[in-house]
Amino acid sequence: IWQHTMKTRTNIYLRPDQVKRLKDISHKTGSSSAELVRRAVDAFLEKEAEKKKQAGRRVVGATRRP
Repeated sequence: IWQHTMKTRTNIYLRPDQVKRLKDISHKTGSSSAELVRRAVDAFLEKEAEKKKQAGRRVVGATRRP
């Protein structure tokens, strides 16, 4: 199901090899290049959030006393 969500237009600069690989994947999957970039950004942001969460757990664990 497609959901309409607000999107902000942005410009990024990619190397020619990145553009080629992105277009290749786009053609194979039927997803637009923009959608693939959004998914990649989402995956990166989730990974960063998880790293932050893990770092917080280490700090909390380090301050606990038996």
